[in-house]
Amino acid sequence: MLFLGIDCLDLGLVLRWHMREYIVGYYGYHFVGYDLYTPIIWAKMLTGIDVTKPPYRFNSKTVSRKKRLATLYYVKDVADKLLHTLFSLNTANSTNNNEAYLRRALLKAIQGRELSTHEKLFVKMLRRASMLERLPGKLRKLTLPYQASARGYKVYVVEFPPLNDEIYSFIRNLLYFFINSAPDQKKYFLDYIWGVTTKTAEKVREAIGSYDVILWYTPYVDTASHMYYRPGNLRYMLLLRQAYARTARIVAKLANEALENNYKIIIASDHGFNPKVADHSHYGFWSTSFKPEIVPRRVEEIHRLARKAIGL
Repeated sequence: MLFLGIDCLDLGLVLRWHMREYIVGYYGYHFVGYDLYTPIIWAKMLTGIDVTKPPYRFNSKTVSRKKRLATLYYVKDVADKLLHTLFSLNTANSTNNNEAYLRRALLKAIQGRELSTHEKLFVKMLRRASMLERLPGKLRKLTLPYQASARGYKVYVVEFPPLNDEIYSFIRNLLYFFINSAPDQKKYFLDYIWGVTTKTAEKVREAIGSYDVILWYTPYVDTASHMYYRPGNLRYMLLLRQAYARTARIVAKLANEALENNYKIIIASDHGFNPKVADHSHYGFWSTSFKPEIVPRRVEEIHRLARKAIGL
């Protein structure tokens, strides 16, 4: 089975723009709940349970609390204080100027350029914060990849949240700084994500035929949606459509190769996008190359769908 996770793939836009590459047979939408943070929704999908509730309590509030306590850092609440105390910036600087300073540091980090001592500290804290979004061990054992591996299947997981997305979890924590950045900075950040997307997709292409279960993920559409999903702005919507089309070409290549090797395919998203609030929607997308025994209406049911596909 090949499982392709496309963050923020929106069924409405897939149909409106006739992106048939995302529809590999049967398709529909599923309700993802009310905690719309990416690692939480994928955790629900991979385990088949609502991880936000007791006894697990893996939700955005608990994750944020861990990030605050362990790193003394939280993007929306502490950026100004961090700048004033660590970077000794003039307190008269505006929040926008502070964000610009941090954004430049992050750009230097992903470009591999030399960082100052203060910049290194900030990036180190951000990386540490991103690692705290990992799924706890007791939940990891309930995930599809773990269960499949325990049954003897050869499993290959590439940068999939919240299991092993070392690069993408860092990117997810950078997003806040780039949503409203200058056009050239948005493009650079998106191109950086696209570079990771193509590299991981190539790893999947090479793995097809050698593994029984493969999971692949990309946040490229999600990042573009946060930046460009503005229905009143034609130029931005064209850029978003380009992001959908670009990702669709990779999906088509992987799906075609998988079908040639007799793989079943599941394509799923953790949510769509609601332009009215400029944030995630409560419904995700799914498509399968096979007739599903159950039509998933909730995100947790994708887990059951995938288990059936590989015979668990």
